[in-house]
Amino acid sequence: MNLAGRAATVRLPIGLKARWRTGGLPGTHKQPELKRMKSLQGLGAALINPHYDTLGAGITKPNFLSTPKTVSVIGAPLSWGQPLAGTDHGPELLRKEGLLNCLTGLEWRVENEGDVEVQPPNPSDPVPDEGLIGGKAKNCYCVGKGLNKIFDKVTQAHKKSNFVLTLGGDHSISTASVAATIAHRPETGIIWVDAHGDLNTPASSPSGNMHGMPLGLLMGLCDTSLLPGFEWLKNAPVLRPEQIVFVGLRDLDAGERDIIRSSGIRAYTMQHVDRWGIGKVMDMALDHLRNAD
Repeated sequence: MNLAGRAATVRLPIGLKARWRTGGLPGTHKQPELKRMKSLQGLGAALINPHYDTLGAGITKPNFLSTPKTVSVIGAPLSWGQPLAGTDHGPELLRKEGLLNCLTGLEWRVENEGDVEVQPPNPSDPVPDEGLIGGKAKNCYCVGKGLNKIFDKVTQAHKKSNFVLTLGGDHSISTASVAATIAHRPETGIIWVDAHGDLNTPASSPSGNMHGMPLGLLMGLCDTSLLPGFEWLKNAPVLRPEQIVFVGLRDLDAGERDIIRSSGIRAYTMQHVDRWGIGKVMDMALDHLRNAD
């Protein structure tokens, strides 16, 4: 989910006690008494049962969003950036489990943009010269071509001044969603909630899997013109270190650790989350991005 201003990539918290509903309680035919949480007025003022916990301080709707506030939901069923089957079912399953109704319950107008069509690898696909790129980039061409389509779809949604929610499962898709966002709003900051850094390049990646390279590619740590299928990324803005905050790191490759230290990227590990709590860590992440040059 891309959120501009200074904070960009966020995930809904796990285990919210608030129970989102649009109909009656189980076993009844009556609409329960609902309370509008004015503390969330603007960005998804929620209707919830009054005996559940409140959801925090008020959030002002960013001025770049249209009125009424509208979310474009884009499915990115990609799986070839990593070796396990099933990640391409992410968009379908999220919709099936009621995501769109949840968004409507949060008082968003929803534009379901469907899924981007992504082609699987083909034996005739061009491959990068491993001598030039210094390593491997598996399924480079089909991943790059799929990401180009996702980039175009996200760009179209941004042009409508919509909030863009990109659904997937393969981390590779963030190369496209983040590139489209910073192309439209260059001041956007990124909160990267992940156990891994995703800062690799073909030269530094132990596996050559593209899902470990989104930030490395977005930061221009390698020449993407040498990666078949990724030629489009050459014209995208370069993501700056001060635009990124990591939250939840616990498993970094040696090269990623060096990049974080040398570039000064703000990083909070799981040890920080355990010590201070996720609320404090997120406050510090947001403060850092608000104060970034």
